[in-house]
Amino acid sequence: MNLSSFTTGTIFEALFISFVSCLIITFLSTKFAVQTKLLDIPASQPHKVHQKPVPISGGLAFFVTLWLCSMLMRHDLSSPIIKLLIAATIIFIFGLWDDYSPLKPYQKIIGQTVASSVLIAFGTQAQIVESFPLPFQLNPYLVKSIDIGITLFWLLFITNAFNLIDSMDGLMVGIASWTIGFFILAAIDSKQWPLAFFCAIMLGSCILLTFFNAHPAFIFFGDSGAQTIGFLLAAIAILYNPPERLQSNTWFMPILMLGIPIFDTVLVVLSRRRRGLHFYSSGTDHTYHRLVKLGLSSVQAVQIMLLAAFALEILAFLAISQTPLRANIIFGIVLIFGILGIVFFESEKVWKKENSNQNTDQRQ
Repeated sequence: MNLSSFTTGTIFEALFISFVSCLIITFLSTKFAVQTKLLDIPASQPHKVHQKPVPISGGLAFFVTLWLCSMLMRHDLSSPIIKLLIAATIIFIFGLWDDYSPLKPYQKIIGQTVASSVLIAFGTQAQIVESFPLPFQLNPYLVKSIDIGITLFWLLFITNAFNLIDSMDGLMVGIASWTIGFFILAAIDSKQWPLAFFCAIMLGSCILLTFFNAHPAFIFFGDSGAQTIGFLLAAIAILYNPPERLQSNTWFMPILMLGIPIFDTVLVVLSRRRRGLHFYSSGTDHTYHRLVKLGLSSVQAVQIMLLAAFALEILAFLAISQTPLRANIIFGIVLIFGILGIVFFESEKVWKKENSNQNTDQRQ
């Protein structure tokens, strides 16, 4: 199928087929997870508050659906998408390994670095410095190396950001759904039809899995699901490259669209470093945990974060149509609010109130 045959109708067709396929595969993968003891055990870590074992089948269902639909409709997919799926398979394998038998942090990073390196070797990389209008000329090899470094950092950061934020029912997949939906609109607007088509396959699966992962969750995504989705979104942000705009003028868009996972990761890392803890240790210091400690219910905390994510998606979509100066001003304002949010959550008064409410809940 050539580019001229892509329409919004084919996008909806991909979404529907993915939704239906994922429904069937979810039941099969959940049965498989139960039979193979791929379960999340209650109270195995401090942040786990569910009352009974939950199948970790969301990642498996998402991954199988993604490959199945991509192969059934492979004539609609461009070469970069197939290469992305190959690299994502490495992420999924390491994630599934971790779901069955927890890996050490450095082992996870090795798997993620291998997958990212494969994707970069396939030709998917940011072109921030290369497309930036510098008043002087840099060595081409230096420019290439810096862009590769940016790409590697971005892929690793977003992959782990989605893994970290996947600790509250419906939150990770909800944010992913918003982001994928807006990437579809952005890809259609820039006439990147194969990318929009692939995102539609992802969205169909995510919408279906939201029903199973919303509170109270019947299935969890596990590392295999959260890391795979995070990796795919990080790569899609790089692949989104409107022909009439340079990446040096659109770099802020994916950061805004993925703003909530980025904010939560920065908050947790800074907070744990300040308290002398390893940033990769588990805990109840994420944004949603803090909102619950401040008096909100778990559902309310998730809803607020999803609304914040939606607002950032809107801002990103509006900013891309502005001049570079106005777009960067919008990004700067959002950045200031993000910094103020971290200062607020880390302030001594709020920290004491969070711990006070937590102790009260434990006594009750």
